Amino acid sequence: MTAPLGSVLAAAREARGLTVDDIAATTRIRASVVRAIECDDFSGCKGDFYARARLRTIAGVVGADSGVLIEEFDRRVAERVPAEQMRAEAPAQVHRVAARPASRWAVAAALVVVVIVAVLLGVHFTGQGARTAAVSLPSRAHGTQPVRTHRPSAPPSHRPSPTPTPTPTGVHVQVRTDTGRSWLLVTSSSGATLFERTLEAGQASSFSDPAKLVIRFGNAAAVHVSMNGRALGTPCNGGTCTVAITPSTTSFGTAAH
Repeated sequence: MTAPLGSVLAAAREARGLTVDDIAATTRIRASVVRAIECDDFSGCKGDFYARARLRTIAGVVGADSGVLIEEFDRRVAERVPAEQMRAEAPAQVHRVAARPASRWAVAAALVVVVIVAVLLGVHFTGQGARTAAVSLPSRAHGTQPVRTHRPSAPPSHRPSPTPTPTPTGVHVQVRTDTGRSWLLVTSSSGATLFERTLEAGQASSFSDPAKLVIRFGNAAAVHVSMNGRALGTPCNGGTCTVAITPSTTSFGTAAH
């Protein structure tokens, strides 16, 4: 029996007292897509790659095991693809079997026509060649040189250069509470508030901005921060502090309290 991925996420969300709108605001995934995923409908994800990414992101927020969910999703994909290939190949196989008798008769008829035409042309040109052999021979008088033909040289082959791997742009930050709860206030580069609430111990949230994120922590010692998949660590030893994270940030220096 296929495991209900969506109901696992919905149950984990409700256990943490979160609404679909809370998930949408935290992950920046549309609420309609979140609701569809909780109903095991991944058509709004526009492909298996994006479906896996959204499963992993939502699971991180609600505290579900993303590894188990992704493994179950991949099993569904593995079962679905062979069935789709069989449906796509079946009409082509029927068409080829039906076309074989007709194609054999057509080839045989074409061969007969070719043989007849070849015989007629051979008889015609044999008679013409006997009458015109004397005038068709090229003359070498007056130092005439035979015409030489030049074969065009093959153009040089150019191997396409490998496409460079694109460098991640913008700021993609994940905040995870490890040892306790922490209050967060996340502001975008335009000054808009993206997130303002308390994360319980063991919870995680993700935020993105093309240029900069400013985060104020209420219990900074309890959180761990990652940016673009790179660990930045804990922003300060304890208490309240504010940090600004840009694409050039590699670690936390002295935080502004």
